Amino acid sequence: MKNAVLRKALTMVVLCGILSSSVNMNAIAESYSSPKQYVVISKSDGNYSVNTYSMTPYEASKMKQLNDDILVVEEDGYVKGSQIQDKESWKEIKTQKNKHDKKVIKKSSKDSKTEWNLQAVKASEVQTQSGQKVKVAIIDSGIDFTTDIDVYLRKNFIPGEDEIPVIYEDITGHGTSVAGIIAAKDNDDGITGINPNVELYSARVLDKNLSAPISRVVEAIYWAIDNKVNIINMSFGTTTDSEALRQAIKDAYNAGILIVAAAGNNGVIEYPAAYDEVIAVGSVDCNGDRCDSSATGEDLELMAPGEQILSTGGFGGVAVTSGTSMASPHVAAIASVLWQKDLNCSSIISFK
Repeated sequence: MKNAVLRKALTMVVLCGILSSSVNMNAIAESYSSPKQYVVISKSDGNYSVNTYSMTPYEASKMKQLNDDILVVEEDGYVKGSQIQDKESWKEIKTQKNKHDKKVIKKSSKDSKTEWNLQAVKASEVQTQSGQKVKVAIIDSGIDFTTDIDVYLRKNFIPGEDEIPVIYEDITGHGTSVAGIIAAKDNDDGITGINPNVELYSARVLDKNLSAPISRVVEAIYWAIDNKVNIINMSFGTTTDSEALRQAIKDAYNAGILIVAAAGNNGVIEYPAAYDEVIAVGSVDCNGDRCDSSATGEDLELMAPGEQILSTGGFGGVAVTSGTSMASPHVAAIASVLWQKDLNCSSIISFK
C-alpha cells in the first residue's frame, strides 16, 4: 500500500515537472518568435543608412550574418531629456504662451542677477568673429520659431509630425531653451545667448514626453554628419548602453565633430555622455557647487551652470529651467566661441 502511494506521488511530481518545463519552453519560444522593433545601421560605398524593422530575435540574429554591409542590428531603446522643470516657472511659461507676449529682462550679465550663468561663464566678454560660422546641431525637441534665434536648417524626425508649424514645433520648450543659451540674439528682448554668431541646425527627435527611440537619435546624428556640422549638443540620455548609439557617436567623432552631452540627473553618467568620444557635462548652481541631482563619476569631464537657468521660452517668452540639459549647451556655446577663431583646428586637438 505504501509503495503504491509512493509511486503515485512520484508520478505526480514527474508530471508537474514535465508540465512546468513545457510551459517554460513555450514561453521561451514565444519570446524568441515575437516581433520587436530593431534599429539597423548599414554602410555602403561610404554612405550610412539607418532603418527600423519589426523582426523576431531570430530574424535579427540572422540579418547581420547575411549582409556584410550591416554594422549594427539592435533592439531599439529610448532616451529621455535631462531637464528638471520647476513647477512654478512652468506656470509662468504657460501664462506667457497664452498671452503671446514676451517678457523683457536686463541684457547685461553685470547688472542682471537673474542671468548668473552668463556671469559664471563670462559671456559678456565674448567677441563674435566675422567670417565663417561654427555649425552647431541641436538634437532635441525642436526649436520654436522666434525672431531671437536664427535656425539655418531644420529637420523633424518624428513620424507623422513633419508638417507641424515651426512656430510651436517644440511642445516641451526644451530644445528652444537649449538653443537660447547657445544663440539667442543680443537685442532688447528676452535673454542673450553665449554665441549668437553660430549657424544652428535643429534636429527634432524628442516628443511631447521628452522621449525618443534611439533609432531616431541615431538617424539625427548621421543627418548632422551629412551636413558637416562642427558641434553636436545632446541634452538627453539613457542608462542603457546601445551599440547603435555608440556606432553613430564614433562615426560623428571620426568625422571631426565635437560632441557635447548632458551627463544626466540621476546620479550615474548616462549615455551618450558616458562614451569616450563625448564631453560629459554635469551641472553646478550659482555658488559653483555641484547640483544635488547632477551625475558624478570619473568620466565627468566638465561642469557648467545648470540650476535656475533663464532662457528662451515658447512664443518668445522666457523660461526658467534646471538640469544637466541646460549645462550642456553652455559648453557647446563656449566651444563654438573658441573654434570660430580658427575653424581649421581639429576638434580633438582643441577640445579633447
